Amino acid sequence: MEHPVLKQAKAALDRLSADDIARLQAEQREMALLTFEAGMAAAREEAEQTGQAKLLLELLAFKFGPQPESVAERLAGASQAELLRWSKSVLSAETLESVFAPT
Repeated sequence: MEHPVLKQAKAALDRLSADDIARLQAEQREMALLTFEAGMAAAREEAEQTGQAKLLLELLAFKFGPQPESVAERLAGASQAELLRWSKSVLSAETLESVFAPT
């Protein structure tokens, strides 16, 4: 490492690595960042699933008329795979029951 900036960076890293408190703080920051990112990913997934359920409910209402609360509850508790399958089946379904029929 001949470049002065790299030497300086390595020296700073060595100093920080030797400092137990600084190392612990860095680890805590890293854990907090990972926890935050995991929480954000979960929130995005939940929001996407909620949006898919709402859209499917709108499609069902458009095609078959207003839906009872039980349908909204079923959609809200469904997996993303189920929502996708039902969303595809609504295109060709002739009845509400056929949307939810196993394939």
